[in-house]
Amino acid sequence: MLADPQYREDTVGTTGLPLSAIGDSVMLGAADVMRETFVNGDVDAAVNRSYYPLYNITAQRTADGTLGNPVIIGIGTNGPLKMSICESVIEMCGEREIFWLTTTNNWQFDNRDTISTLGEEHDNVTVIDWDTYSDGHSDWFYRDGIHLTPEGRKAYTQLIRDTITETLWNKLPEPEDHRVLIAGTEDLLGAVQYLKADSGTDILAEADPQALKEEISALAEKNILPENILLVLRESETEIIAGLGIPAECSLKVIVCGSGETEHILFDLNEEESPFLLDGLHLNDETEEKLASLIQNEAGKIRK
Repeated sequence: MLADPQYREDTVGTTGLPLSAIGDSVMLGAADVMRETFVNGDVDAAVNRSYYPLYNITAQRTADGTLGNPVIIGIGTNGPLKMSICESVIEMCGEREIFWLTTTNNWQFDNRDTISTLGEEHDNVTVIDWDTYSDGHSDWFYRDGIHLTPEGRKAYTQLIRDTITETLWNKLPEPEDHRVLIAGTEDLLGAVQYLKADSGTDILAEADPQALKEEISALAEKNILPENILLVLRESETEIIAGLGIPAECSLKVIVCGSGETEHILFDLNEEESPFLLDGLHLNDETEEKLASLIQNEAGKIRK
């Protein structure tokens, strides 16, 4: 589907970002998992850390040029946050993206409002609501409800990863849309195995023409169809094109697998020697591979 989570993460380059993470003992517990996940990142976490060490570390790293981007902050467990210090930290970060995690011990130090206010007042500050996300997952915490079990460390890191991806994806400039939805029926199902993986391509294959029609119509209704669509249909199925509900602004190409004349691109089965399996219905491996080559070629033309 259009812009699926893995495509978004790959586009943003989340796991390769040169981030700086500064945190207290909660982050310290997840530090190894974070380092494994963010291979170019730096994780600086320690026990009993509060906002003054955060200020000093940010100032030092800003001065010596080692403060990464984005900046992940996990401070607030060890006392109330002082707004003026937090504002100074944000100012030192400049135009860097900042991600600030909420804490789970708000019964002790209620920092939720402070962190939320920072997110509301600064365009480059995103709140990662670990408190809400982790609610109900007692297995993620030790008995204090604060520090992380092995499963909690994974969940903590995954939430950071997902939030960075979605935030930075939504801030990307709108690209010229060269993504292609390759959609089709029975013959596409067989050809898929020969298509080369391409992050600029979405594939939707259904054996039944009516099921394909319903899938495409649903995407159109949700306004999440790519602007470029390449249909792969059998000669007897082209009648479904009119009922797909594809918006006028979308560009549509159609490959017809058949042997007659067509206004579309013809994958001429008459040119193939024995194109079918013994059932006389399904394409054999060689023909499927040739079809995949044609699909790949047409999709490549669209992306140029």
